[in-house]
Amino acid sequence: MKKLLLSLLFFSTSLFLNAQSDPSIKWLHPQPQGNWLRWVKMINENTWYVGGEQGSLFKTTNGGLTWTGHTKAGWVHNSYPGAFTYWHNYAAWFFNENNAVLVGSNMGGILRTTDGGQTIDTVRILASGTATLNNVYFLNGQVGYICGASTYGVHRTTDGGNTWSKLSALPSGTYYDVYAKDTNNIITSSSSGKLYRSTDAGASWILIQLTGTSTLNDLHFINPDTGFVVGTSGLFGITTDGGATWTSSQNSIMATLRAMKVTGNEILTVGSNDDSLFRSTDWGATWTASPIVASGDYSLWGNYGLDKFGSTVVVVGGYGTILKSTDNGTTWVSVSSKVSDATFPYSLYVNRNTGKILAQGYTAGMGSIFYSNDFGGKWFASPFVGSTADRPNRTQMFNDSIGYVVGNNAKFWKTSDGGLTLTTVPVGVAGVNNLIALEFYDYDNGVIAGGLPGVGPAQQTFFGKTTDGGLTWTDNTPQPNNNNIITCLDMADRSTGYAGGGPGFVFKTKDGGNTWTRLAPQLNGSVNSVKAFDSLNVYAVTSNGKFYKSTDGAATWTETPISVTISSAFGQEWLDMNNGIIFGTLGVIAKTSDAGLTWRIMNAGGWTAYGAYMPHPDTFWISAGYGQVSRYAAGIIPVELSSLIGYAEGNDVLLNWTTATEKNNRGFQVERALTGGRSLEAAAGSDWAIIGFVEGRGTTTENSVYSFRDKNLTEGSYIYRIKQTDFDGTYHYYYLGTEIEIGTPGGYTLSQNYPNPFNPVTRIDFSVPSAGNVTIKLYDINGSELRTIVNAKYDAGRHYAYISAEGISSGVYFYQMTAGSFTSVKKLSVLK
Repeated sequence: MKKLLLSLLFFSTSLFLNAQSDPSIKWLHPQPQGNWLRWVKMINENTWYVGGEQGSLFKTTNGGLTWTGHTKAGWVHNSYPGAFTYWHNYAAWFFNENNAVLVGSNMGGILRTTDGGQTIDTVRILASGTATLNNVYFLNGQVGYICGASTYGVHRTTDGGNTWSKLSALPSGTYYDVYAKDTNNIITSSSSGKLYRSTDAGASWILIQLTGTSTLNDLHFINPDTGFVVGTSGLFGITTDGGATWTSSQNSIMATLRAMKVTGNEILTVGSNDDSLFRSTDWGATWTASPIVASGDYSLWGNYGLDKFGSTVVVVGGYGTILKSTDNGTTWVSVSSKVSDATFPYSLYVNRNTGKILAQGYTAGMGSIFYSNDFGGKWFASPFVGSTADRPNRTQMFNDSIGYVVGNNAKFWKTSDGGLTLTTVPVGVAGVNNLIALEFYDYDNGVIAGGLPGVGPAQQTFFGKTTDGGLTWTDNTPQPNNNNIITCLDMADRSTGYAGGGPGFVFKTKDGGNTWTRLAPQLNGSVNSVKAFDSLNVYAVTSNGKFYKSTDGAATWTETPISVTISSAFGQEWLDMNNGIIFGTLGVIAKTSDAGLTWRIMNAGGWTAYGAYMPHPDTFWISAGYGQVSRYAAGIIPVELSSLIGYAEGNDVLLNWTTATEKNNRGFQVERALTGGRSLEAAAGSDWAIIGFVEGRGTTTENSVYSFRDKNLTEGSYIYRIKQTDFDGTYHYYYLGTEIEIGTPGGYTLSQNYPNPFNPVTRIDFSVPSAGNVTIKLYDINGSELRTIVNAKYDAGRHYAYISAEGISSGVYFYQMTAGSFTSVKKLSVLK
């Protein structure tokens, strides 16, 4: 009986369902996340890991189309116990796809994973405290080295990382990379152009001085004799005698070099000159700069990581940027997506009925205002550009189109097109500098607040009011001026409102903002947010991370403890007096459903959180530094998709998908893009056309089968995705993992069977570009041949066959197609 090689089976099995994981807090912008990335490791062309700041660790298995991961791959912030905040990881060493060691900033030891990053454990090295580790290198499964700040220097392990000892003979200093030829010969790089080499297992060290005073960031050896180093000021060095002697030079055009990859005679390196990939094909004798210009929404803010597998190159860097080339760096596509890196995004508007999300912060270029029209599926940056002097501070949207914005230098703007354009309306009140807060009851009537920044008496308060939509203003600042700049305000109704600022003062109005009174109770820290539920019940949070409640119109205050340290609370958002969140430094979020008696602590996974919107006790959106917008949805994926396949029938494409369970499922929006001869990954970053909608089944625990036919297509290659949306606006994308050709096939293909699992029959689609014999056979899990499904000559085109479950039991099987030199294997399941 014929046997099919199991190694071939496992390596050839394709994943036909591509779905991004959806934890309780999901990044909507940037995608897949926005923390700075410091390294990338390619297992193969499609499977990569990336890691970096705030404990970021993410993985893709389909070349960057979808990602899974978390922000817990770092040493815990000791300053914020229980806040789920983690320090950065700077480098990783992978023994294989699942086992790795990570190092980074403020670490008491190393991090380890044995399951591909899903879980992280720590191995403490320092007796107490923490220090930065910059890099890690393993000679084999047992012997490895780490290097970092002077507290660490260089450490060695001989038991796979369980225990470590310091190589104490090495001079005190910071070390950035380390390499070992064997247990005796070790090289480590430092600052000021210094390399140190040991030939006696670290008992003694020889200083090697390279050109200039560069910091030497990355060491790479391609064999025991030939190695390279790159660093600041464009430094490049090479050795051909195992590190005994080095030749080095500096190239100012290359600026700071942080990472390199060497394959054969070719060296690729990247760094602070973020729009270029530097290439040498003669081991650094000459260099050329290849521009990094990618398709898609991205911005370059320094490149930190680089890896290559085959002809695929991946570069990662600032604000979560991930760039990919499939032609060795000639052309690029942005795997990540970002339209803004706005800081201080205090304002966040969400319309659950239309899908509009608008965030406003500040950035020097376009992007102070950025928005999505489909719950975060696609983002756009407003062309509005605010200067440092005129930066926007707060936005109030009345609906998807109309809103008002206040900013520095007494700026008041209006938009009638959802933030695309802003029109300046002069405030015209003498002495006003920064406007920081606003509250309008309708288009015409509202109050604004801020003041003149400064120290002591130089700082001034300002309150203004308009009854004609900002055409005219009255200065209603209480006199004498109380020397407190106002940072927040909230009106309980048209008469009663509250405002806050520093240091700890609260102001109150009883006549709609015509007069304001500073109240006697002074809170601990600057008041960053006030929330007025009615004229008597008011909540406040302060820069010291304190939460206060008043039930008597701010005559007295009671501090309500928060069960976590928030060094500075920048905001609060409440559905009602019981259900709300308080948020601030490093993305810490404290959620309560009983007015603060108990708290659930979580973290947005990025930088400081400033704004939020909470429409439901178990749903909220959050905005944080550097353009982050995320959604919390109680950790429930509304629909569990078990399969998604598609195939061509003439000039139509038929999509079929199955759900195992559904919860609150409104339905599926079907979208299509034309690849236009580009790679699947490049095309996936294109604008998608909405071609239909299929109603969901609400909530069910039974399997549900759906289909959609895309009719009368012209010749070309197409990709598809479906956007599942629940009744609360929560959505989830599922991608068809292959492209579908209309017209004469350009090559051999074997599609995933549908349905899968199946009983009693399933369909297999395949295509051939020219006439020839095709064989498809079925095998069991042990590789034993069970039956021949197809053995015939077929004309060029698309064809299909059926497999019956008759005579075979429940379980996993494999089917293999052979046509000429083409072979493909896929897995199927029988469920009886």
